[in-house]
Amino acid sequence: MNYIGDLSTFNTQGYRDHSSARKDQFNGKLASTLGNGAGLSLVVNYLNQPDNLDPLGLTAAQVAQNPRQAGTTAQLFNSRRSLDNLQAGLV
Repeated sequence: MNYIGDLSTFNTQGYRDHSSARKDQFNGKLASTLGNGAGLSLVVNYLNQPDNLDPLGLTAAQVAQNPRQAGTTAQLFNSRRSLDNLQAGLV
């Protein structure tokens, strides 16, 4: 039996206003050799990105004024994105 795994976490407050993010990720594989040269492998992938804030785009005038600001409606509508995904496979 053999295995490999990787677990990581990424956090940032972001360069611009309203741009913080977090990402948690896991990838793993568990493999076993069965009789007569056959094998069995389990692969698991997990991704979680909860409430990552989106600062939206800026006009050229807004960039010239303050490149770190959020887009006009980013804070008004609290623009953000959440992603959660789990996949597994057996071979």
